[in-house]
Amino acid sequence: MTLVKSAPAVARARFERDMKIVVRHRRALEWGWELEPDYGGLRLYVNMWALDEGGNRLDDYHIDMDMSYYPDHPPGVTFVNPETRSFEFSADVKWFPRWGSTPPHIKICVDLSPNPPGDQKVQVLRNTMFLNFYLEGRYEISEGWSPDRNTFFATLHVLQQLLTRPHYEGRSQ
Repeated sequence: MTLVKSAPAVARARFERDMKIVVRHRRALEWGWELEPDYGGLRLYVNMWALDEGGNRLDDYHIDMDMSYYPDHPPGVTFVNPETRSFEFSADVKWFPRWGSTPPHIKICVDLSPNPPGDQKVQVLRNTMFLNFYLEGRYEISEGWSPDRNTFFATLHVLQQLLTRPHYEGRSQ
């Protein structure tokens, strides 16, 4: 199945609507998320923290979320260098986290994989709350994301759970 981007006006309207909900959410405030929407570009830049078991901040992370398939599909997720807002493996690998385990209720495949034709590596994050999962066509229609039930808060929530110890193990080297 080939995914089709959402009509920009539809994606933007839902993005703006859901942004108002997310910024008022108690968890977003507790976790200290800094959300910087680019409604015209259909991007959301997120600054978030890896946390220890007590909620203390460990390491900062920066995420570029592609909202161009939203709301029919979840946002794309890319960890980025906060200065460039991009990811070049050799220079920016420290901005990609390491996970030792995942919460039992979260199924995810995470990797830095070669991107043919060269040896440049790209981020591979596969979970039903991340766009990559659907772009690879590895799902049943009944699985995961539902535009009637989910917002990009679900994507951020999964990311925060992964960035919390004992699952979070530090920066990649």
